[in-house]
Amino acid sequence: MPNTSTNGKAKLLTGPVGSTLFRMALPMVAGVLAMMLYNIADTYFVGQLGGDQLAAMGFTFPITHMMSSVALGLMVGASTVLARLIGSGDFGQVQRITTDGLLLSGCVIFVLGGVGILFLDPIFSAMGAQPHLLPYIRQYMVPYLAAVALLAVPMVANGAIRATGDTKVPSLIMITSALVNVVLDPLLIFGPGPFPRLELRGAAYASILSWVFTFSAALLVLGKREHMLTHPFVSVRTILKSWGTILTVAVPIALTNLLVPVAIACLTAMMATFGPYSVAGFGVGARVEALSLIGPFALTAALSPFVGQNFGAGDHARVRAALRAAVLGCWGWGLVACIVLAVSAKWVAAIFTDIPEIQQVIVWYLWVVPWSYGAFATCIQVTTTLNALHRPMLSTLVNLVRMFGLTLPLAYLGSRWFQQPGLFAGIAVSNLVTAVGSVAFIVWILRGYTDLDSATG
Repeated sequence: MPNTSTNGKAKLLTGPVGSTLFRMALPMVAGVLAMMLYNIADTYFVGQLGGDQLAAMGFTFPITHMMSSVALGLMVGASTVLARLIGSGDFGQVQRITTDGLLLSGCVIFVLGGVGILFLDPIFSAMGAQPHLLPYIRQYMVPYLAAVALLAVPMVANGAIRATGDTKVPSLIMITSALVNVVLDPLLIFGPGPFPRLELRGAAYASILSWVFTFSAALLVLGKREHMLTHPFVSVRTILKSWGTILTVAVPIALTNLLVPVAIACLTAMMATFGPYSVAGFGVGARVEALSLIGPFALTAALSPFVGQNFGAGDHARVRAALRAAVLGCWGWGLVACIVLAVSAKWVAAIFTDIPEIQQVIVWYLWVVPWSYGAFATCIQVTTTLNALHRPMLSTLVNLVRMFGLTLPLAYLGSRWFQQPGLFAGIAVSNLVTAVGSVAFIVWILRGYTDLDSATG
């Protein structure tokens, strides 16, 4: 039986909503920041190798994001089920779902990694990668895809820990993993002293070694401290039942998460029409964006177990209060982020490259897209709440409309009329429109629970 689940349950079901939510999010800010620096470090050091290598990293972003998105879907699916079980007090099932969820994530991502290796060249050629960039892309992607299961399993494990209400330990694990990667990056990329110069391949190996640490630490915490693991060798029927429970939530969430990297791949292909340096600048801008949104991402990590446990306990008023606090926090964060990036855009661009063409694209990105960060963060909180309410198909609908109904058409039109800045403006407008619609949508959904409470009260 998980020995901290009871404490986590009491805290999430009875503590003050706003302060509890933000207190949970605070440790995750450091953890999410560390993981964002993980990608920033890769981009920075690879950028020192040259423009072609940086362009190659730009092309890899949609695929690495896609793998992370599938793993994230499995993590959210498992943690959503676990939070509900913890909220209802069914701790026997907590152990079974946790154990079988880890096995599921490893199997799924291992298979996807193998498929990615087999079709690597056609995938990146379809995205617009020039032939001379493919060897650089292979250097990074082959080892990455071969070992990506080591990324997925600890992601699900950390999600299980967060489902208990503990955000500190997952944050600490993420921070340490990122530090391992940042230290190893320059050693394996440039090969000082006794280290081999592996260039892009070295960036992949640094990531893999950091995943090994995360894998070991997360399983140790789950097994030894939380006691959330049980015997893995049970009947196939039992395992399939657990997988079915997880996948009922995880599949729509994973499909939702996959919409983002698919859309990013399409946006990358649009940028490729302006040349490889535009792709390089777009890739840097996307990574800086991820770093700029650490607050909303951390809040999402706290909101999911909070909503899940309270929904499991039938306290819908606390769900509404949590979402309201999260949205207000996101708009405040987004306003500060867009001002900081607007002022520092040229300086940020100069950090990553000294090539003027790439710098200009980075500056355009950071001058245009961040004005919609509050809206984008609001969309994330809404979809997180829908997932935690076990309405993943509605979450998918919101993201489908945002990415394919608005972002891609508006970005395409903007790129035809105003080139790269127009493409970025299309992304920003899409975020703003979707935020308004998604908030109206979630208010309508939650009103249904209010009416249900009134009818049964």
